[in-house]
Amino acid sequence: MGRGDLSNEQWAVLEPLLPKGKKSGRPPLSWKRILAQLQSRADGQGLITWDVSVDSTVARAHQHAAGASKKGNSKRTSRAG
Repeated sequence: MGRGDLSNEQWAVLEPLLPKGKKSGRPPLSWKRILAQLQSRADGQGLITWDVSVDSTVARAHQHAAGASKKGNSKRTSRAG
């Protein structure tokens, strides 16, 4: 079996999810639907562990939360003239 080949069992799962039709040209945008259905099936069989991880090196606070100066919002004292 080649690197990109599917087994008969894998093809039996995937084939019903693929769009049917004989139109030529670009196929319809159905990859999100196919992925969602495959994930749902795997989740139902307990094959997916849904862990969430956050890499703190890319998490940033808003400039105001970090104590940066707020441009244009400075308080002006009015001078009695």
